[in-house]
Amino acid sequence: QDSKKKRKRKRKKKKKKRFQEFKFATMSRADAREQWKQRRSSMEMNAEDEAAAAAASAAAAVATAEANLAKTQQQQQQQKLDAEAKLERKREKNRRKKRNRRARAKLNKQQSKLQQQQGDTE
Repeated sequence: QDSKKKRKRKRKKKKKKRFQEFKFATMSRADAREQWKQRRSSMEMNAEDEAAAAAASAAAAVATAEANLAKTQQQQQQQKLDAEAKLERKREKNRRKKRNRRARAKLNKQQSKLQQQQGDTE
């Protein structure tokens, strides 16, 4: 069914093309030349339009690439800042731990001294 339609379309196209050629052949020379000129100018216009569209799409591609690059750079910067902040928090935590450890050791030393003194007085 589908291939039948396809063949029919093809035949129709061929017929149309043959008629165009016949029409072109039976035209007067001036008319034919005029039609050819029109066809060529429309082709050139299409080519120009395509070139303009290609240039526009290239410009858009460049713009998107630049935007993506800026975005990735910003993300990298943010990651760097986050990593630095995390490291700083870790350092601060370690400092606190060290300080507390020293304070505990000092306290324990004082208590043991006190207990020793109490033991001595008894």
